[in-house]
This record gives sequence, C-alpha cells and structure tokens, in this order.
Amino acid sequence: MLTYLKMPMALCARRICLFLSYCIHQIVWKSSLKHEPGKKIMEDRSGSSYNLSAGKPASELETLQKQHEEKTVKIQELKKQIETVKLRLEQKKKKETPGEKKEAFHDLILKYNSLRDEYIALSRDKSRDLNK
Repeated sequence: MLTYLKMPMALCARRICLFLSYCIHQIVWKSSLKHEPGKKIMEDRSGSSYNLSAGKPASELETLQKQHEEKTVKIQELKKQIETVKLRLEQKKKKETPGEKKEAFHDLILKYNSLRDEYIALSRDKSRDLNK
C-alpha cells in the first residue's frame, strides 16, 4: 500500500482501474461456465477442470441462477465504480492543470519582476558611473 502513496495520482488510479477490470474479468469468466451436465466445461490456469454432475436438483439450479444474478449485479456495480473513478480522475486532472499553470505563471512573473528590478538597478549604477 505504501507504494501507491508514492505514485502520482493518475498512475495509482490507473492501477486500481486495471485491478478492478481484472476482478470483473474473473467474475465474468467464472460465471460464464456453461451448465451442461456431465461435460467438462473449462480448465483453469492450474490445469484442473470443472465438471458438473448430471441431474442437478431444481433448488441447486435456482441457487446457481441467483448466484449468477448477484454476480451480474456486482459486475454492473463495479463497472459503474470504475467509470466514476475515471471521471473523477479526469476532472481532477482538469482542475489541477490550470492551478499548476497559474502557479508556474505566477512564479515566472515574480522571477521576471526581480530580474527587471535588478537590471534597472544595474543600469542606473552604470549610467551614474558614466556620468561621473
């Protein structure tokens, strides 16, 4: 978690968005398993396969349907959260950029004024030396 504190805000948010996208992908992948009795459905990354036994009771199917619906709702919520995070980051970027520009412009004005004053002072001293 400390590494996230040291990162720029945009990079940190990007990593969070990528992680949330990965979580959504995993939920979709697991919920996309087809329920064909007695057939091998899919292999996971470790090489083990998922098999469904034939003749599942209706209550178990209802439970699976409810789980699927809950996961679908959760996916939609996560997508909305990702979008809101993206929008907030874009708005924050837009807000920070003008502020940073104003601050840089202000710094340049101060530097210009100090250099101008120094130049005027030096030119006065030089003109006094020439007049003597």
